[in-house]
Amino acid sequence: SSAYAPEADDLDYWQYPEYDFLNYEAWDMDGYLALLQDASAGGDWQHASSLLEEMRSHGLQPDVPCYSLVLQACRRGGGGSKASEVLEEMWKKELLPTPSCYGDAIAACHEEGREDLVGQLQSELRSMGPAPQAQRFQLVPKIGWGKEVAMMGCGAHNSIPWDGKGPLPFASGPCWLIPSQDEAAVAIAENAAALRERGWKLLTCDPKIVDVLRNKGKLRGLASDLGLLHLLPQHFEFFSDAKYPCILKPAIGTFGKNTYIVESKEQAMRLAPDGLEEHWILQELIRGENEFSTTLLVMDGKIKDWAGMKYQYSMEAYVWPHVRLIDQELCSVPEEHREIMEEFLVGFSGICNFNFKLREDGSMCIFEVNPRVGGDLSFDIPKPRARALLEKMDAMFS
Repeated sequence: SSAYAPEADDLDYWQYPEYDFLNYEAWDMDGYLALLQDASAGGDWQHASSLLEEMRSHGLQPDVPCYSLVLQACRRGGGGSKASEVLEEMWKKELLPTPSCYGDAIAACHEEGREDLVGQLQSELRSMGPAPQAQRFQLVPKIGWGKEVAMMGCGAHNSIPWDGKGPLPFASGPCWLIPSQDEAAVAIAENAAALRERGWKLLTCDPKIVDVLRNKGKLRGLASDLGLLHLLPQHFEFFSDAKYPCILKPAIGTFGKNTYIVESKEQAMRLAPDGLEEHWILQELIRGENEFSTTLLVMDGKIKDWAGMKYQYSMEAYVWPHVRLIDQELCSVPEEHREIMEEFLVGFSGICNFNFKLREDGSMCIFEVNPRVGGDLSFDIPKPRARALLEKMDAMFS
């Protein structure tokens, strides 16, 4: 039988006066802004927040003005708890709340009697500094660090998706371009002249130096040339030579991805069926519940500033992040350690990060050197100290 084709009069059956499903074009951004303005004026924060979901169902992504109207509705309607949730949603959607967004949310929380949220949001607003919209430091690529770096209070952002591939980004004004991933660090070094022409301020160096530091296999070659192999975990060339359990990790990688504790040769061969070659590193498992991460500001191989973090974990044998963090604290970086780090950094300029443990005799055992900003600077180092490091870079090298 043929498909049913309704007559013109039958179309009345499909009409809903309260919501015109057949005319999606009527529900554009301007239309939703008008609805949000009405809800905001009446303090109807429940309806205003539901409109955001409705927009997304039509393929429209709410922007900062949309969220701002919802927060104004919360202020007028006393929806403090909802206002706090809306702010957090903005951060998760990688939208930067304005100071007025925070002001509306704080007023809404006060109206609802949520003084706990008032204190939290006031603290966040103070941390963002006097001009959070100003772009002075841009960490690339965008990897969800927006809120954390904004809380440094110095105009730091993580909002450009450029990962080193595709067209080079333009700066909207004088701004530092700082890598947050290894690939971007190499690309910034390779394209330094063109990026400077596009308005960016850079602290970088020969891309070959950056590539050696970010590649764990090449880093081992550098350590061998420098006579510093004893400062790295013992390396195993073949599966049969390893002392198990040991660590199997990619030669190039970040954030512990595809890194394993392997208990036997058979397990290691299953995980790396094509062999080790230049793609995998098989190395000694260094035990200990304490691990250290040190961020360095470096110019031509000389350390100009540093900040160290000490982490205590729930196990002595682990692969981060698959372990529970017990405690963390800002710690000193001994001169002896800084001198060792400088030996690896000849010719390097930029921000980098050393990750290491201490052996039983107190000597360093360096796991990796990241020629970029690490999560320690963005998340763990106290915000005033992180801000001071970035401000020092701006003051010394602008």
